Amino acid sequence: MKVPNLLTLSRILLAPAFIFFFTRGTTWGGVGALAVAALFELTDTLDGQIARRTGQVSDLGKFMDPLADSIARFTVFLCFLSAGYASVWVVAIIFWRDSIVSTLRIMAATRDVIVSARLSGKIKAVVQGTAILSILTFAVW
Repeated sequence: MKVPNLLTLSRILLAPAFIFFFTRGTTWGGVGALAVAALFELTDTLDGQIARRTGQVSDLGKFMDPLADSIARFTVFLCFLSAGYASVWVVAIIFWRDSIVSTLRIMAATRDVIVSARLSGKIKAVVQGTAILSILTFAVW
């Protein structure tokens, strides 16, 4: 497995660590959750950049990256929901949108069509990542 796919996989493996830190209810738990969320965002940024720059773009990476993003972000949003930082409607809308996009990608793949990320998806990721890091920063502060 190449570096970009390892970075992607790390988001999946770090999701339980986020829950562990977030549910501690302590300042250090909040700092740990913030650090894990920052790693989610950093690895999300780096995996694609490294893959493109080094010519390591793969079909596995194209499928694993959105999955890892969903697992990481849903982990955070479910924790936010449990702590009262987000409403069920916000989390539901994010989940629905993600599920629809994932289903469309799978349907396209059955016809040998790869649906790549679009600018709107990148903007969504930046907005969500910024919101996550801001909320966690305020919660720790």
